Amino acid sequence: MQLIQEIRLSRKRPDPNNPDSGKTWHEKPIAVVRSNCYGSTLDYFDRLHAALTQQFPEATRTRIEVKHYGGDRISGTFGIEYSVPYDITEAPQGWSEIQELEYTR
Repeated sequence: MQLIQEIRLSRKRPDPNNPDSGKTWHEKPIAVVRSNCYGSTLDYFDRLHAALTQQFPEATRTRIEVKHYGGDRISGTFGIEYSVPYDITEAPQGWSEIQELEYTR
């Protein structure tokens, strides 16, 4: 199983409810850990959580969300997502920066 560690950093975006208003809002930065397989056992999620807490030790089980991904590329796979602090301004070493989160079911 290959773990995939991604992070969407905070950035200003146009107000989605009124894009022509000139107002902006900050996207919440999110860390994503998933894999290239269709795992769904508790052991699988424990492995994802262990990888997440190596970089973000404050990411306790009560602060992460389990996601079931849809879309074309990773449909049917599971991963975990964690809201990281806004002061994280660059991807940690070994993490890939992403612009958008994957569609979830």
